[in-house]
Amino acid sequence: MDKTHKKQRKRYLLWALAAVLVLILAVMPMLASGADTSDGPVASLLSTQAERRNIDSQIIGGGQLSGEAAVSVELPENVKLTGYLVGNGDTVSEGDPIAQVDKVSVMTAITQVQETLDYLAEEIADAAGDEAADTVKALAGGTVKAVYAREGEAVLDVMLRDGALAVLSLDGLMAVQVERGTGLTAGETVSVNLSDGTEVEGTVVSNLEGVLTVTIEDDDYAIGEKVSLTDEDGGRIGSGELYIYSPWKAVAYSGTVSDILVSEGDTVYSGRTLMQLSDTGATARYQQLIDQRQEYEELMGQLFQMYRTGTLTAPCAGIVSGIDESGAYMLSAVEETAAVQTVNLTARSTDGPRVVFLSAVEFPVETQPAEEAPPAEPSQPVEPSQPEETEGDTLYFGCLAKVVEVEQGTMKVLQTPYSYTVTDPGKLPEVTLDTDAMTEEKLYTDDRIDPEKVKAEDILMLVLDVEGNLIAFDTPKEKPSMNNPGNTQAPNTGTMPSMGGMSGFTGGAAVEETFEPYSLETLTVASVTSQEHMTVEITVDELDIGLLYPGQEAVVTVDALTGQQFPAAITAIGSSGTNSGGSSKFTVELTLEKSGDMLPGMRACAYVTVATSSDVLCVPVAALEEKGTETVVYTGCDEESGTLTNPVPVTVGTSDGEYAQILEGLTEGQTVWYAYYDTLVISNAVESGGLPFRR
Repeated sequence: MDKTHKKQRKRYLLWALAAVLVLILAVMPMLASGADTSDGPVASLLSTQAERRNIDSQIIGGGQLSGEAAVSVELPENVKLTGYLVGNGDTVSEGDPIAQVDKVSVMTAITQVQETLDYLAEEIADAAGDEAADTVKALAGGTVKAVYAREGEAVLDVMLRDGALAVLSLDGLMAVQVERGTGLTAGETVSVNLSDGTEVEGTVVSNLEGVLTVTIEDDDYAIGEKVSLTDEDGGRIGSGELYIYSPWKAVAYSGTVSDILVSEGDTVYSGRTLMQLSDTGATARYQQLIDQRQEYEELMGQLFQMYRTGTLTAPCAGIVSGIDESGAYMLSAVEETAAVQTVNLTARSTDGPRVVFLSAVEFPVETQPAEEAPPAEPSQPVEPSQPEETEGDTLYFGCLAKVVEVEQGTMKVLQTPYSYTVTDPGKLPEVTLDTDAMTEEKLYTDDRIDPEKVKAEDILMLVLDVEGNLIAFDTPKEKPSMNNPGNTQAPNTGTMPSMGGMSGFTGGAAVEETFEPYSLETLTVASVTSQEHMTVEITVDELDIGLLYPGQEAVVTVDALTGQQFPAAITAIGSSGTNSGGSSKFTVELTLEKSGDMLPGMRACAYVTVATSSDVLCVPVAALEEKGTETVVYTGCDEESGTLTNPVPVTVGTSDGEYAQILEGLTEGQTVWYAYYDTLVISNAVESGGLPFRR
């Protein structure tokens, strides 16, 4: 009996163990499922109120960081280098010397630039009284396709906005371009499908390098109208925008549009007046001359800096490259036989930008033994081929001058743009008086100038030493007219190169009509790549490109530098777009200061704020839900079941990615419920080549 009970108890125990095992196996998947659920996103029900706030509209784009473009170290075309002071790969700071310049070639350039400034001053004076045309006329016959100007608008505003005041079509054709490789050739026909569904015949005019150009007869089609092309079998070729095939632009550069005499669609003949202008002011030639003079003044400042330092300097901090010691800008040989004459130029011009202070100006001067120098009459200036200088002699220079104003110790004069050689300040040469040639305005300071002895309208000869100091001034001896009848040509001693408008004594005659300005062309002698900045390029749609401009501020984030934002600015906007997906895309460059951790090639994202909506009704973007064709928010919640209730359709305006503007559907202070997940997978990275989006 005991044995039987023991066997039964053992059997029950085994059954119990088996049941527990089955129970464990059944519960394990449930436990695993619960564990998985706890590790995944967990929704929380949140409530908020529709509130007023500011929202920034942004254009966002991504790209790769790049080092800043190299800055060229440029040298005026006729200036020479004697040697480099750095090598390729060296690091320099802004203003560090890059190379040594040949000071003689620099001074020659200064001379020629000053002559150009004098020439431009005369041209500006001649053009100052001219006024720009007060009409805009058609220079060719055609059809008025577009009139951009409006009465009362400033011409400059219209030109900057539209590029023309009006546009004519010269041949009555519109055209479209499609980037696609096809076997079509010039003269073949294709179907052009207009935006209203109309189909017209088009003619292929060219098919070059994958760009197909097709023209159609213009029937008052709009510029920029979207069209598509199909072949004779109905196969789609591509799409593009219509443009004027042979346009002529009516332009002007100053004034206000006072009257418009044509309308779009009018046929006009060559010479017909299209518009009347008022307040046109100076001519385009006058403005061009002013701009040119400014360029030469800037060049003069650069040349002065080169001469003072004897060097060409780095335009920015960075790494040097592109050095070529065999370049054409290197001074191949230095004249060792030339003597050097040093002159201090201390006389000053009174016309503003041409106040000059130079020292130790070196000129190569041919020298000859005293016994070989041909005799020269003291009453005549020495010719360039017969310099009067001999070893041990002291040279002086005489300039004829007409006194304009005089005060105690100060005298302003008009003087000749040429000089005479004076060997003895007490023995002035006989000269031909030509008051018309006294055109250079100068100011001299000397304690001996006394208003009782020197008066306005006096004609003097000023004697200066080789350092530019005023040695003496006296009434000149006039040469008898029989010795030089009718001679009004300015003499030229040849002892100094032309320095018009700088020192008060120059060589050379008056500027002729055949005058050739100093060339503004430059040679690149090295490059410096900045290590202070980096750039990133983004792609912007044609619909948004008009919202951007150079200098516009932006913010850049770098994927590898989490949590940091870097201020940036737009530094370049592409002038032409590339067609992609039926619209044109433009490249925009942004520049930012380089952080120590930034490296070229890192992924970056740029945010450009283009507009701010102030005090608008907003809700979190997370509260918006798409339901069919509508956007809704939930204004109720069953907290026991966790169900959102009372969906309300809303009209959404702008968004900054976190909040969205509500145009219709909610009132300020109204409660909104939404599900919020505590774990979200979000990537701010923009794929390479991806398009920016606007929010």
